[in-house]
Amino acid sequence: MMLDATRHDNREVGLLYYAAVAGDVAETFRLWLCGQSDDSGTSEAYSGSFFELCQRLGRSGVASYPWEHQVVLTGKNLTVRSRTSLKSARGLRFHCNMLVSAWRILLDGWKFRATDIIVMDGATYWFLLLPAALLGTRVWVSVHCGLWAVGRHPKIGRRFVLALEGWFLRHHCCGALVASPQVASQVSALAKRSSLPVKVFMPSYRLSDFKDVQARKWSQRPFRVLFVGRIEQEKGVFDLLSIAEELRESGHVDIVFDVVGYGGELDSLREAARKCGLSDSFAIHGRADRPRVITFMERAHVVVVPTKSSITEGFNQVVVEAVLARTPVVTSRVCPALDLVREAAIEVPPDDIAAYCSAILNLQHDRALYEAKVAATESLRNKLTDNRAGWASVAYQLFTDSSSSTSTPNPCCAR
Repeated sequence: MMLDATRHDNREVGLLYYAAVAGDVAETFRLWLCGQSDDSGTSEAYSGSFFELCQRLGRSGVASYPWEHQVVLTGKNLTVRSRTSLKSARGLRFHCNMLVSAWRILLDGWKFRATDIIVMDGATYWFLLLPAALLGTRVWVSVHCGLWAVGRHPKIGRRFVLALEGWFLRHHCCGALVASPQVASQVSALAKRSSLPVKVFMPSYRLSDFKDVQARKWSQRPFRVLFVGRIEQEKGVFDLLSIAEELRESGHVDIVFDVVGYGGELDSLREAARKCGLSDSFAIHGRADRPRVITFMERAHVVVVPTKSSITEGFNQVVVEAVLARTPVVTSRVCPALDLVREAAIEVPPDDIAAYCSAILNLQHDRALYEAKVAATESLRNKLTDNRAGWASVAYQLFTDSSSSTSTPNPCCAR
């Protein structure tokens, strides 16, 4: 599929190569060429931010992404192309997938003569891009998720991979874009290099889906607790059931839980709720589309995100979406997004059922606390929709700072 025949002259203008990890980048590109944003999600698509970065820098660019079918689109000195999608795997096969993905990124970088490669976490292991760095290509990382589970030591295999990633960050990476201060601290700790530029960006959100949402009044009863996400053990759904059971046994019968989502433990959770006798106050609604999810958020007093500390949590958009819907959040440091909404949230220790119960009861019984958290969502809504701290703006600053401080193709190799 070709939109036009724009040709890149990579030898005269340094080309940026962006390795995405998910999403329909081609559709985002089509909309971007027409001057429209991709409204399929609450936040701005990062691929769209990459196109904006190229435009602001006046440079050509190539964005690749995993997809089932071959796709090539060009326009405005940019190219979007698909990489063969690899099936999800574990163990040795997963590591092989990372190797294959790195090989394809390296081939693309060589084919398009990229002077810079920006790779999202999850696209491949960073250290596998060493050949590009040794040949003078500047490699940058965009890190959106935690690198290891908070409060837990990684397993030996993961520690080995992290050691290699840290070595690459220390000796061959030119800079990192990170989605939260928590992720920034992990990247800096892994790199053990104070000179590595690490800049925190703010995911850019749109208020269009939430503009008419009103906060639930504290006095409205019953007090409603909402969970939105995958129905899996590691997402804390059975802890949520234990929280509901504990509150009911302690006499708090005016608290209702709504569970929205789908996953492998959906039937097991329903059966467990039935056995606990909580079917009337622990409603499991299953999958819901975006308008219905927003309706659930609007009618909730609090959104609880009880992700287990046994996993490395991603950014978890639900934490931010709750704030956009003017709803306080209860979660733990397992969720990196907590750093962005702390004023409107109550932080509890990971996996601590009693602490979650206490936080919910505090919001239910303390009107001043509840209304303060709701009020905090207002300023955060403005902050979360301010593009000046978004990925494109922060990446632009990172690149311009680098250009002013060095004239070598890869400053990390000039040792």
